[in-house]
Amino acid sequence: MIKVTEKDIGRKVIYSEGNYKEYGVITSFNEIVVFVRYGTNQTSQSTRREDLQYDMNEEFYEKQIKGLILIMKQREGMVARDYVTEKLNMILNGGIGFHPSIQDQL
Repeated sequence: MIKVTEKDIGRKVIYSEGNYKEYGVITSFNEIVVFVRYGTNQTSQSTRREDLQYDMNEEFYEKQIKGLILIMKQREGMVARDYVTEKLNMILNGGIGFHPSIQDQL
């Protein structure tokens, strides 16, 4: 169970029920439920607080995003842009690992 404040809007969470897990982002909340956008959905789903936990890999995601910004600054062209866009989408939808040559830059 999580306790949500205004600061938590935009924070990554994990929904779990039994062995099933799904990653999402808090978009809003009220006194009863938390609204979470899961995966590539464009709308948020109401979710019980007791079914959520904060994604503790936030520091890892921040590091990945900083690395992607570095790539965009250092390289030009569609290949770099497409790579960064793809990886950002993957980060937003549950986390990724970098190609080893990029991991070394982080």
